[in-house]
Amino acid sequence: ARRRQRTGSPRFATAILKSATRGSEYWAVFKRKLDFGTKLAYEIASERLMGKSAPTAAPVTTSSTPPAKVDRAKGTLSPPDMLPEWRGKPAKSGA
Repeated sequence: ARRRQRTGSPRFATAILKSATRGSEYWAVFKRKLDFGTKLAYEIASERLMGKSAPTAAPVTTSSTPPAKVDRAKGTLSPPDMLPEWRGKPAKSGA
């Protein structure tokens, strides 16, 4: 008597099919989001390289002296960019 080889239960096969279907749906959503993100990043980079970026508001100054001129050939950071925005409390002496 030859034994018939079992290929698995129908319930197990159904679970695999559902899992594969769900994975396919998730992949499709991921791919759409990836395409959108790639297109958005490309458009932003293109606009910045072509000089079509949206105008930015002038920085608010509280002093009467004009802002320092920055030689942009050396870098893109201006002196205010180099200043820290926040500092913690000074360290206690003797600690």
